Amino acid sequence: MRKTVILSLMSLMLLLLLVIATAAGEKTSASTKQYHRMHGEIASIDATAKTFTVKHGNDTSTFGTDNSTKYRGAGKEISIADLKVGDDVRVSFTEQEGQKIAARVDIAHAHTHNHTTDPGPACPVGYHRCKQDCCKD
Repeated sequence: MRKTVILSLMSLMLLLLLVIATAAGEKTSASTKQYHRMHGEIASIDATAKTFTVKHGNDTSTFGTDNSTKYRGAGKEISIADLKVGDDVRVSFTEQEGQKIAARVDIAHAHTHNHTTDPGPACPVGYHRCKQDCCKD
């Protein structure tokens, strides 16, 4: 009888350890998303589709967003509506089914110049006229 009780307790402990190990493995695999980063200027924003495109050199990437995407600018939380074409951003993202999904968007430098139609002095290729300066396209 005593052997049966000890054997039963040992089996129960082994089963409990197996359940804990399995649960820990599932939790680890679900939380090991591969994050990537990109830095560049916002080239376009589609508020309806909740996407935005970032250009860095010759590379252009379009990012989807979801309810968990975090936005920061000027040291505070912002929203996708606060993003502007020309903002210099850093994007942390994951790739899901071939799409880049932004996890966090940080505005490094906001595009604050007022655009003008004043031709003024010519700007180099890849720039356009802003109030009194040439702004990068």
